[in-house]
Amino acid sequence: MVGPTGLPGAVGTQGEVGVDGPKGDSGPTGNPGPRGRAGREGPPGQLGDFGIDGFKGSLGPRGRSGDDGTPGPAGPPGPPGPPGLPGGIGMVNLPPLGNLEKGPAYQGYRYYRSEDGKDSKTKRTETAGTIFSYITHLDEIMQGMSKPDGSKNFPAKTCQDLKLCHPDIESGEYFIDPNQGFEGDRFKAMCDFKTTTETCIYPTKTMFQKKNWVSSGKDSWRWFLDDLAVGEEFNYPANAVQLRYMRLNSNLVRQNITYHCKNSHANRDSFGNESPYVKIMSNDELEIHSSSHIKNRLKVLKDECSKKDNKWHKTVFEFTSKITDRLPIADVAVFDVADSNEEFGIELGPICFS
Repeated sequence: MVGPTGLPGAVGTQGEVGVDGPKGDSGPTGNPGPRGRAGREGPPGQLGDFGIDGFKGSLGPRGRSGDDGTPGPAGPPGPPGPPGLPGGIGMVNLPPLGNLEKGPAYQGYRYYRSEDGKDSKTKRTETAGTIFSYITHLDEIMQGMSKPDGSKNFPAKTCQDLKLCHPDIESGEYFIDPNQGFEGDRFKAMCDFKTTTETCIYPTKTMFQKKNWVSSGKDSWRWFLDDLAVGEEFNYPANAVQLRYMRLNSNLVRQNITYHCKNSHANRDSFGNESPYVKIMSNDELEIHSSSHIKNRLKVLKDECSKKDNKWHKTVFEFTSKITDRLPIADVAVFDVADSNEEFGIELGPICFS
């Protein structure tokens, strides 16, 4: 027979921690927490390429008429008129032959041919001291004005005009007068007829001294004319008016510049990494370098300035544009020139129109 249940025993000691049970199912996603504070602004990124050209805008209103300009200088004397009626018997007193050069320097119109096929020198010799010398002289002037020969007396508008007038003409230096106006502003230009006919105008000073131009400081962009060679200028024998007419008569313009370097980079560094160390300012105030947009990029024709070996080297750049107002080069900026052993010089090439 079973007796009654006894009283509960005393609480035993705590047992050991059991093993982990199986992982339960994931609970539902909690509500989003509050938005954190904005982080610090990052450094600016690199300058991106130029965007594509936008659509051409509508024509603006017509501007007001400009003020009248100051009167220009008096023009040169005209050619002598035709001979007058015969005078009475007596000594013939001939007037001067106009304002063309005289003496050995004046060789006449080099392509002159009289009706009987004689050249200028022969015809002038035959008619010297007679009334017919004036007719020969006038005929020579008319032929020279119709088909200029590039001499000082008969300058052409461009080298292209010379080629059209004289297809067999050789490359060389000729007198050019684009506006065919005042004879005092005609200038010499180099005509290249070998490939594309070009009219190349050399600056009055092409080479600027090779030396250490920056004695202290850190590498930074420095403009050659504005910051370093104060007082120097890029000048050309053609004045502003003549250059304007050259642009109007041309479809393409180009100019090169040579950077002479000693321990100074121009386009690539010693490891071959390409980066612009030289840039130019265009005539219409646009900064152009070797990494610019493809339409306005400084082309590298030769690069030896990646070496820093205490020897002189050079890098040649060229800029070509269909926008003829872009040239000539207005200034040149350099970057890698601040160390005491870094030297450079600038050599300016001709501005060539075609």
